[in-house]
Amino acid sequence: MPVIPLISIILLCPLAAFGFFGILSLTGRNIARQDLISTAAMLVAFICSLFLFTNVIANPGLYATAGAETHSLTWLPLGNVNFSMGFLFDSVTATMLLVVTIVSGLVHIFSIGYMHGDPRYPRFFAFLSLFSFSMLFLVVSDNLLGIYIGWELVGLC
Repeated sequence: MPVIPLISIILLCPLAAFGFFGILSLTGRNIARQDLISTAAMLVAFICSLFLFTNVIANPGLYATAGAETHSLTWLPLGNVNFSMGFLFDSVTATMLLVVTIVSGLVHIFSIGYMHGDPRYPRFFAFLSLFSFSMLFLVVSDNLLGIYIGWELVGLC
């Protein structure tokens, strides 16, 4: 399977959880076991990250720095300057994706018990999902603008 669709799935899982819970919180409704949905989104991201990591381990020369895969789109054209946004995938990215999804998944699991009974429990898991997306976006960004946006989103959360 190509790398870019897997990276998109890894990014979209926590972002979709945040969006879904954000919309629910605006309507004033909460759903049962929101924590499990958010944790399941991180589990899917972890499985995709593990798959990418095993591909890098199986083909170490393919994803060396010289063979890194990139996918960029022009995000904002301003005169002669084009700001692009995209993904970079190499062996370091694969390792960091695995580390971030493992740690974030464990934080999700720990938070189920730790935050139990808190009145802002659903909001916490919504922002935890946004935080996880921000960290993953920071890891796969191919330029400093993307890294800056990811870092600011981490700080916002």
